[in-house]
Amino acid sequence: MQYLPELPVEVVLFAGVAAVGLGITLLLTGPRWRARHGKKIALIVFLGLLAMAGLAAVLVSASLAVLPLGLAGFWLLGWVRWSSVAQAGFLRLWALPANHYVQASLLILLGFGSLFAWSGWQDAQVPMWAEEGQKQAFDIKPPTQVLSQSAQTDRGNPISLRVPEDNDASYCSTETEEQHLTQFKLSFKLIRTAAASLDSNCHGWTFAAGKYWLSGEDVDRILEDNGYRSVSVPRPGDVIVYRAGDRVMHTGVVSVVTSDGTILVESKWGQLGRFLHRPADQTYSTQWLFYRSPRIGHLLRNLPDGRNVPPVSPAPGRSVI
Repeated sequence: MQYLPELPVEVVLFAGVAAVGLGITLLLTGPRWRARHGKKIALIVFLGLLAMAGLAAVLVSASLAVLPLGLAGFWLLGWVRWSSVAQAGFLRLWALPANHYVQASLLILLGFGSLFAWSGWQDAQVPMWAEEGQKQAFDIKPPTQVLSQSAQTDRGNPISLRVPEDNDASYCSTETEEQHLTQFKLSFKLIRTAAASLDSNCHGWTFAAGKYWLSGEDVDRILEDNGYRSVSVPRPGDVIVYRAGDRVMHTGVVSVVTSDGTILVESKWGQLGRFLHRPADQTYSTQWLFYRSPRIGHLLRNLPDGRNVPPVSPAPGRSVI
């Protein structure tokens, strides 16, 4: 999937701010000041807008140059209207669109329209990065081997446990993690609770004490055998499951539910670190459900070496602020 470069977003944002600024400036200075002192300033602003349009057309695309060209057109219209040469012949023809206050209002409307368009474009990026995030999180992972001993659900069904074949640090380097978070603009939306490691993936942290890797294909079996039921109003200690269609993509544990309904989830991101985040602030999926079980904790039975210590997560009913 292709991502728009940063320059178009910056140009649209700047054009919107510039339009609002120019419109407010016109309203504050008034037509008399513009008639006496505005010609030189108008020329500078007009040439600057043309330069911005040229850069946008050359460096990005011709369609993006429409915004600064539109601003330049409105500005030129007013400049010609207030020149002595054009006043006599085109006064009536240009009366309404060249009116000082009409121009100011149009500039402000155009500016706010650009800002709203930019805001809408930003919001539309959420489903775009989900697909790429799934690919990076699941296709690039360390090779693992299945242990001879399996864990078990409460109904006795076996769940395969996996461990990495080696401790190749390149799979969980700080640079890789930072690149991943920066790419999807999540660096300032997360709270790190543990560093990157190969100890487990998300499912292993949720259901196997953070010591093993579990397959997403086993999650539905665990939910069914261990008495989980979906809930619409989560509370701390519930499990969150992210899906893409029928495929389980990611799991975590609800850590905090505030009085205003804000939800924070703690989860391990594959071979990357463990983070506290809002349900939507991740790179796995835009679809999720919460699950609750009457059992104590989320650990599978029969974990090797007596590692039946639950992962660090709040007990149900706590951490509600």
